Amino acid sequence: KKFSFGIKPWKGETGIEWTSDSRTIIYILSDSGSDIINIDDIDGGNNKQIISSGIGAFMPVISPDKSTIAFAGRDGNIWLEKIIEGGNFKLTNADTAIDYNLYPQWTSDGKNVFFTHCFTDDGTDKFGGNLEIIDVQTLKKMVLSNNVFRGFIMKMMTK
Repeated sequence: KKFSFGIKPWKGETGIEWTSDSRTIIYILSDSGSDIINIDDIDGGNNKQIISSGIGAFMPVISPDKSTIAFAGRDGNIWLEKIIEGGNFKLTNADTAIDYNLYPQWTSDGKNVFFTHCFTDDGTDKFGGNLEIIDVQTLKKMVLSNNVFRGFIMKMMTK
């Protein structure tokens, strides 16, 4: 695809994410103050756009069952967006004067999202934050590790 405006970067990262089956790509475009979450199947059959005008959207990741997107919002929170039903839900409760959350990732079972919880008094160029995980149903949150940049899961690509 070719766009008249670019894929929206955050701190130099474009935030393009593939699903584990390599059939779907998700990314953010920015146009006229709105952020557009794009979900494109490589066969072109199930493409979808979700406009996020008030929240802002960075670093989108799609759940293993392809029903929900987790993304970092402009307000420092991690948000969930239902793809088919529509509607979003704030998963975390950050105060951008104190803290913010980045780099959401789904667990392979789709029940939890883990992310880096950063603190504003640490400075923007310092390495570190807390790696936290939250259950998307109960909102129970737990710290997995301190002083991390970002967590990840090794995804096995399938044919």
